[in-house]
Amino acid sequence: MPKKYLRSLVAVIIALAMVAAACGEDEPAPTTAAPTTTAAPTTTAAPEEEPIRIGLVIPDFTQNELILALKTGADDAAADYGVELLVTGSGSAQDLVAAVENYAAAGVDVIVYDTIDAQALAPAILALNDAGIPVVCTVACASEGVSAIEIGYDYRTDMGRPLGDWLAAYEPAPKKLAFIDSNQADESIAAIYAGIEDGLAAGGLTDVERVVSPPTNWDRAAGLDAARSLLTAHPDVDIIVGLHDLLAGATLTAMEELGYKETTLTGLGGTCEGLMNILEGRQALTVIQPLYPAGYLAVEAAVKIAQGETMTEDFIPIGMVVVDKAFAEGVLDGSEEPVQSGVDLKTALDAAAAGC
Repeated sequence: MPKKYLRSLVAVIIALAMVAAACGEDEPAPTTAAPTTTAAPTTTAAPEEEPIRIGLVIPDFTQNELILALKTGADDAAADYGVELLVTGSGSAQDLVAAVENYAAAGVDVIVYDTIDAQALAPAILALNDAGIPVVCTVACASEGVSAIEIGYDYRTDMGRPLGDWLAAYEPAPKKLAFIDSNQADESIAAIYAGIEDGLAAGGLTDVERVVSPPTNWDRAAGLDAARSLLTAHPDVDIIVGLHDLLAGATLTAMEELGYKETTLTGLGGTCEGLMNILEGRQALTVIQPLYPAGYLAVEAAVKIAQGETMTEDFIPIGMVVVDKAFAEGVLDGSEEPVQSGVDLKTALDAAAAGC
């Protein structure tokens, strides 16, 4: 049960007065009080339960289905536990900083966040620590500051490294790689790049040329512009990596517009769009990152912290799944396990096969 707070006697009197005033709006109050002959016994009002309030600060969820899944998980946890969830989503690091500061000023019990800029958010998280406001980080954390618990992924090992291994094993060996960037200021994206380099080095593909677009902040329109510019400047790219499936989708649009040569394309995230493109042969690879549990587990942890529980672990890992066309078709025909790392692959791929 959520933590109960006792209101002061003054607050109770004020609340009762407000109720009386509200009732009086429907029926005029008598001009004189009715006489009484005996004093009514005094009673103490039962303490009211004040809901736990949690501030959720995340990237823009209006055009990123993975972040929307995170928000949905958080919403569901809030509903299950009966807490109030205040949500801000934005593609601007400055907006996220302001949201953290505003929620702190509003007196929320816990703040849950996922940053797009590890350094930009660090001062705000340090300020929360100084103020004694509990913090839960999910997905991507600030470069400084302490969280009561982190929920997330091993981006370097489970997302970047498999992609790097795949690139290094590709035949014929690529001479130029292009990356449609999301934002390397996000520590999770920096870790993905590091994992890609690990795989390239392990596979002996260290001398491949790499070209990287400016940050797009997971925005499809920005991704389309970035892909147009990069592909126009580099007509000889062998493999294109979209640092998110929506960026890979934007790149497909740019390739079609430009009449770009047939080029292998990969993405990341495991969105329905990405899985559909894989089944259709338009995208070679993705790595499914299930964000629903990241939202649910983060709010669940925040509730426990608000109730006074001490976290017994400092990190809850969530697995990821690498998907190419052969594997996806195996899941659909039953030759591959339909659920892996907690991900219901069959349901996701059925939706993709139906056109999302």
